Amino acid sequence: MFDFLKIKQTIADLGAEVAKLRGEREALLRKREDLESSPACKADLLQLLDAWVDRQGSTFPKKLETGASYYRRHALAELPESQKAAAHPMALLTAVADPNAAATIGGLECSLFYVLGDEIKRGIHQAVEAMDFSDSGPPRAERVELIAAIDKRIDEIDKAEMELVEQAEKAGLRL
Repeated sequence: MFDFLKIKQTIADLGAEVAKLRGEREALLRKREDLESSPACKADLLQLLDAWVDRQGSTFPKKLETGASYYRRHALAELPESQKAAAHPMALLTAVADPNAAATIGGLECSLFYVLGDEIKRGIHQAVEAMDFSDSGPPRAERVELIAAIDKRIDEIDKAEMELVEQAEKAGLRL
């Protein structure tokens, strides 16, 4: 005679194993989402802001070269009396690519980042030190490692679940 209770228990065990795998996968996905969405830690924010200052400031020398080109080509030229004159030297500070173009906040920002970069960074660091980082996540490098480990485990769970489903289907069961 068939032991239907044993078959029923095997099916229940299989269902419980699949549910356990799916529960673990869901928990890992939530943890992954938390790692991706939690605010940056202080060190990461400072590194990002310093890099921004450096990158924006690095564009200034080329813009300065372009802005000063009129005076390089015309060595005997004198400074114009009017600040509205074409090729006014103030275009150097505002770092416009064309000395006759209007200054922009971005141009002024990149020149200030180049000329006063270290002082600006000190000010940024001072402001960031006053910020609350109690809700921040782990450092970026650690987050990347944790997310990679979570992704690897999720992949293992997906493969294990697929294997259980395939074996159940071979046995004539549908999960």
